[in-house]
Amino acid sequence: MDEKIPTASKLKKLYNLALKFKEIRCWEYMEDTDMFGVMRPGSGLIGYVCILGNAGEVFGINAYLGPRGLYGYLKVLSGEIYKESL
Repeated sequence: MDEKIPTASKLKKLYNLALKFKEIRCWEYMEDTDMFGVMRPGSGLIGYVCILGNAGEVFGINAYLGPRGLYGYLKVLSGEIYKESL
């Protein structure tokens, strides 16, 4: 079976987690620039996570994987990535 196609049970779990995220309303006490890390068991890969929604426009969770992901996020946050594209 192709691991990229989620099973019905995985989709149900994801849906329930999305409902929990909505219930917790962590965007009310976290800024878009607040970040925390979550380590994947086994591989040790760290996902750097920020919560979106404090401005009331977009709600969600972003995860930036590993040092490269964190570096990319910091470049966007500083505006550096937009300077390069001009």
